[in-house]
Amino acid sequence: MLYNATRSTWIKFVVIGTFTFISLLWLYRFTGAFIPTTVKISGLWNIDEDQSADTGDEPTPDSTASKPVEILESTKSVILGKTKREDATWVKRKLPHWRSVIYSMDELESTEYHHVSINKGNEAMAYLTYLIDYYDDLSDVNVFIHAHEEGYPHAWHNEFPNSNYSMVNMLQRVRIDNVHKNGYVNLRCNGNPGCNPKQPRPFNTDSKEDILGRAFGKLWEHMYGNTSFPNDVRVPCCAQFAVSRSRIREQPREFYERAREWIVGTDEEDPGRPMEYFWHIMFGMPPVL
Repeated sequence: MLYNATRSTWIKFVVIGTFTFISLLWLYRFTGAFIPTTVKISGLWNIDEDQSADTGDEPTPDSTASKPVEILESTKSVILGKTKREDATWVKRKLPHWRSVIYSMDELESTEYHHVSINKGNEAMAYLTYLIDYYDDLSDVNVFIHAHEEGYPHAWHNEFPNSNYSMVNMLQRVRIDNVHKNGYVNLRCNGNPGCNPKQPRPFNTDSKEDILGRAFGKLWEHMYGNTSFPNDVRVPCCAQFAVSRSRIREQPREFYERAREWIVGTDEEDPGRPMEYFWHIMFGMPPVL
Protein backbone atom coordinates (compact mmCIF):
# COMPACT_ATOMS: atom_id res chain seq x y z
CA MET A 1 0.00 0.00 0.00
CA LEU A 2 2.88 2.35 0.76
CA TYR A 3 4.32 1.72 -2.72
CA ASN A 4 0.98 2.35 -4.41
CA ALA A 5 0.41 5.56 -2.44
CA THR A 6 3.86 6.87 -3.29
CA ARG A 7 3.42 5.98 -6.96
CA SER A 8 0.03 7.72 -7.05
CA THR A 9 1.49 10.87 -5.48
CA TRP A 10 4.32 10.92 -7.98
CA ILE A 11 1.94 10.59 -10.92
CA LYS A 12 -0.13 13.52 -9.61
CA PHE A 13 3.03 15.64 -9.24
CA VAL A 14 4.12 14.89 -12.82
CA VAL A 15 0.66 15.71 -14.22
CA ILE A 16 0.38 19.00 -12.31
CA GLY A 17 3.93 20.03 -13.20
CA THR A 18 3.40 19.27 -16.88
CA PHE A 19 0.15 21.26 -16.93
CA THR A 20 1.81 24.23 -15.24
CA PHE A 21 4.74 24.20 -17.66
CA ILE A 22 2.45 24.10 -20.70
CA SER A 23 0.38 26.95 -19.27
CA LEU A 24 3.46 29.14 -18.78
CA LEU A 25 4.63 28.43 -22.32
CA TRP A 26 1.20 29.43 -23.64
CA LEU A 27 1.27 32.70 -21.70
CA TYR A 28 4.72 33.57 -22.99
CA ARG A 29 3.89 32.61 -26.61
CA PHE A 30 0.63 34.51 -26.88
CA THR A 31 0.86 37.37 -24.38
CA GLY A 32 4.58 38.11 -24.16
CA ALA A 33 4.39 37.83 -20.38
CA PHE A 34 7.50 37.78 -18.20
CA ILE A 35 9.82 39.29 -20.83
CA PRO A 36 8.85 42.94 -21.42
CA THR A 37 10.07 44.68 -24.56
CA THR A 38 10.85 47.87 -22.66
CA VAL A 39 12.39 48.39 -19.25
CA LYS A 40 11.56 51.71 -17.58
CA ILE A 41 14.03 52.83 -14.93
CA SER A 42 12.47 55.02 -12.24
CA GLY A 43 9.74 55.97 -14.72
CA LEU A 44 12.08 58.47 -16.39
CA TRP A 45 14.25 56.86 -19.07
CA ASN A 46 13.39 54.98 -22.26
CA ILE A 47 15.70 51.96 -22.37
CA ASP A 48 15.14 48.98 -24.66
CA GLU A 49 15.50 45.44 -23.34
CA ASP A 50 18.74 44.88 -25.26
CA GLN A 51 20.03 48.38 -24.57
CA SER A 52 20.88 48.69 -20.90
CA ALA A 53 21.59 51.97 -19.13
CA ASP A 54 25.33 51.45 -19.39
CA THR A 55 25.76 50.46 -23.05
CA GLY A 56 26.13 54.01 -24.30
CA ASP A 57 24.09 53.20 -27.42
CA GLU A 58 21.94 55.97 -28.82
CA PRO A 59 18.17 55.43 -28.98
CA THR A 60 16.96 54.35 -32.40
CA PRO A 61 14.76 56.70 -34.47
CA ASP A 62 11.82 54.34 -33.96
CA SER A 63 12.13 54.30 -30.16
CA THR A 64 9.36 56.92 -29.81
CA ALA A 65 7.03 55.43 -32.39
CA SER A 66 4.55 54.13 -29.84
CA LYS A 67 4.24 57.38 -27.89
CA PRO A 68 0.95 59.29 -28.01
CA VAL A 69 0.75 61.96 -30.72
CA GLU A 70 0.29 64.76 -28.20
CA ILE A 71 3.54 63.78 -26.49
CA LEU A 72 5.50 63.56 -29.74
CA GLU A 73 4.36 67.07 -30.64
CA SER A 74 5.32 68.62 -27.30
CA THR A 75 7.47 71.72 -27.51
CA LYS A 76 10.70 71.41 -25.51
CA SER A 77 13.20 73.91 -24.15
CA VAL A 78 16.59 73.28 -22.60
CA ILE A 79 17.74 75.98 -20.17
CA LEU A 80 21.23 76.47 -18.77
CA GLY A 81 23.72 79.01 -17.55
CA LYS A 82 27.35 79.07 -18.70
CA THR A 83 30.55 80.85 -17.80
CA LYS A 84 33.07 82.08 -20.37
CA ARG A 85 35.19 79.01 -19.70
CA GLU A 86 32.37 76.65 -20.69
CA ASP A 87 31.43 75.72 -24.25
CA ALA A 88 27.68 75.55 -24.83
CA THR A 89 27.72 75.46 -28.64
CA TRP A 90 26.89 71.74 -28.47
CA VAL A 91 23.32 72.47 -27.40
CA LYS A 92 22.04 73.93 -30.67
CA ARG A 93 24.24 71.63 -32.75
CA LYS A 94 23.23 68.35 -31.10
CA LEU A 95 19.70 69.17 -29.93
CA PRO A 96 18.20 70.79 -33.04
CA HIS A 97 14.61 69.98 -32.07
CA TRP A 98 14.88 71.71 -28.70
CA ARG A 99 14.61 75.44 -28.11
CA SER A 100 17.83 76.41 -26.35
CA VAL A 101 17.80 79.25 -23.83
CA ILE A 102 21.38 79.81 -22.70
CA TYR A 103 22.48 82.48 -20.24
CA SER A 104 26.01 83.86 -20.14
CA MET A 105 26.74 84.34 -16.46
CA ASP A 106 29.91 86.42 -16.70
CA GLU A 107 30.20 87.86 -20.22
CA LEU A 108 28.02 90.94 -20.48
CA GLU A 109 29.44 91.77 -23.89
CA SER A 110 28.34 88.45 -25.41
CA THR A 111 25.70 88.81 -28.14
CA GLU A 112 25.24 85.08 -28.68
CA TYR A 113 23.58 84.35 -25.35
CA HIS A 114 21.06 85.81 -22.92
CA HIS A 115 22.25 87.58 -19.78
CA VAL A 116 21.43 87.57 -16.07
CA SER A 117 21.21 90.67 -13.91
CA ILE A 118 23.98 89.49 -11.58
CA ASN A 119 26.37 86.54 -11.54
CA LYS A 120 25.22 85.10 -8.22
CA GLY A 121 23.63 81.82 -7.19
CA ASN A 122 25.19 79.61 -9.86
CA GLU A 123 22.60 77.92 -12.12
CA ALA A 124 19.72 79.15 -9.96
CA MET A 125 20.04 82.67 -11.34
CA ALA A 126 19.78 81.41 -14.93
CA TYR A 127 16.87 79.08 -14.12
CA LEU A 128 14.86 81.77 -12.34
CA THR A 129 15.57 84.35 -15.03
CA TYR A 130 14.11 81.96 -17.60
CA LEU A 131 11.03 81.28 -15.47
CA ILE A 132 10.42 85.01 -15.17
CA ASP A 133 11.30 86.19 -18.67
CA TYR A 134 9.64 83.28 -20.49
CA TYR A 135 6.66 82.86 -18.17
CA ASP A 136 4.25 83.71 -21.01
CA ASP A 137 6.22 81.70 -23.57
CA LEU A 138 7.09 78.47 -21.78
CA SER A 139 7.50 75.23 -23.71
CA ASP A 140 5.34 72.24 -22.90
CA VAL A 141 8.40 70.65 -21.30
CA ASN A 142 11.25 72.71 -19.82
CA VAL A 143 14.50 70.99 -18.92
CA PHE A 144 17.02 72.75 -16.68
CA ILE A 145 20.59 71.50 -16.94
CA HIS A 146 24.25 72.41 -16.43
CA ALA A 147 26.52 73.45 -19.29
CA HIS A 148 28.69 70.31 -19.27
CA GLU A 149 28.03 68.25 -22.38
CA GLU A 150 29.83 65.07 -21.27
CA GLY A 151 32.93 63.61 -19.68
CA TYR A 152 34.25 62.88 -16.22
CA PRO A 153 34.73 64.64 -13.86
CA HIS A 154 32.93 67.74 -15.13
CA ALA A 155 29.70 65.93 -16.01
CA TRP A 156 29.77 63.31 -13.23
CA HIS A 157 26.28 64.37 -12.16
CA ASN A 158 24.81 63.05 -15.44
CA GLU A 159 23.49 59.51 -15.83
CA PHE A 160 24.90 56.66 -17.94
CA PRO A 161 28.67 56.66 -17.24
CA ASN A 162 29.31 54.19 -20.05
CA SER A 163 27.93 56.81 -22.42
CA ASN A 164 30.62 59.19 -21.14
CA TYR A 165 28.04 60.95 -18.96
CA SER A 166 26.50 62.44 -22.11
CA MET A 167 23.76 65.02 -21.54
CA VAL A 168 22.62 64.62 -25.15
CA ASN A 169 22.14 60.92 -24.53
CA MET A 170 20.17 61.68 -21.36
CA LEU A 171 17.82 64.13 -23.05
CA GLN A 172 17.20 61.76 -25.95
CA ARG A 173 16.09 59.13 -23.45
CA VAL A 174 13.87 61.27 -21.23
CA ARG A 175 10.26 60.10 -21.14
CA ILE A 176 8.39 63.24 -22.09
CA ASP A 177 5.09 61.58 -21.19
CA ASN A 178 6.34 61.10 -17.65
CA VAL A 179 7.13 64.80 -17.34
CA HIS A 180 3.57 65.61 -18.42
CA LYS A 181 2.16 63.08 -15.98
CA ASN A 182 4.17 64.10 -12.90
CA GLY A 183 4.78 67.78 -13.60
CA TYR A 184 8.32 67.60 -12.22
CA VAL A 185 11.02 64.95 -12.55
CA ASN A 186 14.59 65.01 -11.30
CA LEU A 187 17.05 63.99 -14.00
CA ARG A 188 19.18 62.01 -11.58
CA CYS A 189 18.03 58.50 -10.74
CA ASN A 190 21.30 57.55 -9.05
CA GLY A 191 20.85 58.15 -5.33
CA ASN A 192 24.56 58.71 -4.68
CA PRO A 193 24.98 61.42 -3.66
CA GLY A 194 21.44 62.18 -2.72
CA CYS A 195 19.21 61.46 0.22
CA ASN A 196 21.46 61.32 3.23
CA PRO A 197 21.26 62.51 6.86
CA LYS A 198 23.59 65.43 6.16
CA GLN A 199 21.06 67.26 4.02
CA PRO A 200 19.54 70.48 5.40
CA ARG A 201 17.61 70.59 8.64
CA PRO A 202 15.88 73.96 8.23
CA PHE A 203 14.26 73.78 11.67
CA ASN A 204 17.74 73.74 13.25
CA THR A 205 18.38 77.41 12.55
CA ASP A 206 20.52 77.95 15.67
CA SER A 207 23.13 75.42 14.68
CA LYS A 208 26.46 76.99 13.76
CA GLU A 209 27.47 73.87 11.87
CA ASP A 210 24.38 73.50 9.71
CA ILE A 211 25.09 76.41 7.36
CA LEU A 212 22.97 74.85 4.61
CA GLY A 213 20.03 74.33 6.98
CA ARG A 214 20.17 77.95 8.10
CA ALA A 215 20.29 79.20 4.54
CA PHE A 216 17.37 76.99 3.55
CA GLY A 217 15.39 78.34 6.52
CA LYS A 218 16.02 81.91 5.38
CA LEU A 219 14.93 81.06 1.85
CA TRP A 220 11.77 79.34 3.10
CA GLU A 221 10.80 82.27 5.31
CA HIS A 222 11.36 84.72 2.45
CA MET A 223 9.23 82.67 0.07
CA TYR A 224 6.34 81.74 2.38
CA GLY A 225 6.47 84.33 5.16
CA ASN A 226 6.55 81.74 7.94
CA THR A 227 8.88 79.40 9.80
CA SER A 228 6.78 76.26 9.39
CA PHE A 229 9.78 74.45 7.97
CA PRO A 230 9.57 70.80 6.92
CA ASN A 231 11.30 68.49 9.39
CA ASP A 232 13.35 66.91 6.65
CA VAL A 233 14.36 67.84 3.11
CA ARG A 234 15.90 65.28 0.77
CA VAL A 235 16.30 65.12 -2.99
CA PRO A 236 18.76 63.51 -5.40
CA CYS A 237 21.44 65.93 -6.53
CA CYS A 238 22.30 67.98 -8.68
CA ALA A 239 19.79 70.68 -9.68
CA GLN A 240 18.98 69.19 -13.09
CA PHE A 241 15.30 68.53 -13.72
CA ALA A 242 12.37 68.75 -16.13
CA VAL A 243 9.13 70.63 -15.46
CA SER A 244 5.92 70.91 -17.46
CA ARG A 245 4.50 74.29 -18.40
CA SER A 246 1.32 73.63 -16.44
CA ARG A 247 3.27 72.84 -13.27
CA ILE A 248 5.34 76.02 -13.57
CA ARG A 249 2.20 78.09 -13.97
CA GLU A 250 0.67 76.75 -10.80
CA GLN A 251 2.65 79.59 -9.24
CA PRO A 252 2.41 83.20 -10.48
CA ARG A 253 5.39 84.92 -12.06
CA GLU A 254 5.80 86.92 -8.84
CA PHE A 255 6.66 83.72 -6.97
CA TYR A 256 9.78 83.20 -9.10
CA GLU A 257 10.62 86.89 -8.91
CA ARG A 258 10.57 86.58 -5.12
CA ALA A 259 13.04 83.69 -5.26
CA ARG A 260 15.39 85.68 -7.47
CA GLU A 261 15.10 88.67 -5.15
CA TRP A 262 16.26 86.46 -2.28
CA ILE A 263 19.36 85.37 -4.20
CA VAL A 264 20.24 88.94 -5.13
CA GLY A 265 19.70 90.35 -1.65
CA THR A 266 20.84 87.59 0.70
CA ASP A 267 24.14 87.71 2.55
CA GLU A 268 24.57 83.94 2.21
CA GLU A 269 27.91 83.10 0.63
CA ASP A 270 26.43 80.46 -1.72
CA PRO A 271 22.69 81.17 -2.22
CA GLY A 272 22.49 78.68 -5.06
CA ARG A 273 23.18 75.80 -2.67
CA PRO A 274 19.88 75.92 -0.71
CA MET A 275 18.04 76.32 -4.01
CA GLU A 276 19.25 72.83 -4.96
CA TYR A 277 17.04 71.51 -2.14
CA PHE A 278 14.14 73.83 -2.92
CA TRP A 279 13.39 73.31 -6.61
CA HIS A 280 11.26 70.20 -6.13
CA ILE A 281 9.27 71.89 -3.36
CA MET A 282 8.84 74.98 -5.50
CA PHE A 283 7.28 72.78 -8.19
CA GLY A 284 4.79 71.08 -5.90
CA MET A 285 6.65 67.97 -4.78
CA PRO A 286 6.96 66.76 -1.16
CA PRO A 287 10.06 67.82 0.84
CA VAL A 288 11.45 64.28 0.83
CA LEU A 289 11.57 63.09 -2.76
